[in-house]
Amino acid sequence: METRDIIKDLCRKNKISITTLEENLGFSNGSLQKKGYLRSDRLLTVANYFNVTMEYLINADLAKNDQPTVINDEKEVLSEDEQNIITKYRKLPPDAKNTLTDLLNSLYNTYYLQKGELKTNSALSKAVS
Repeated sequence: METRDIIKDLCRKNKISITTLEENLGFSNGSLQKKGYLRSDRLLTVANYFNVTMEYLINADLAKNDQPTVINDEKEVLSEDEQNIITKYRKLPPDAKNTLTDLLNSLYNTYYLQKGELKTNSALSKAVS
C-alpha cells in the first residue's frame, strides 16, 4: 500500500476528506494528493494528527497488518472509539482540554469509589446532571 493510500484510508476511517485534512494541518490544497514524494515533516504532522507512527504511513506491510494503536509498553490496545476520542482531544485548544480533563476526572471519581468499586448507574447519573 502506498503512503498516499494509507493516508486516504486513515481519512476514510476518521470520516474526513483529504482536503479537510490538508486544511486542518495548514497544508496547501492538493499538497497530499500530488504525485511525487511527501516531505518527512509533512508525514510527521499527518502521523501525529492520526496518532500513528511515521513507519505506519510509509511501511506497506505494517499498514496491511492494521497494527493497533498502543498506549503503553504492555501493548494495551485502544479501540477505534478511544482512538477517535484522542484524535479529537488533540485538536482542542488548551482551555478546552483542561475543561475536558476536569470533567473526566470528576466523572471518574464519581463513578469509582476509592477502593475501585463500581458505583451504581443512578449515582453516575446524579453526578453528570
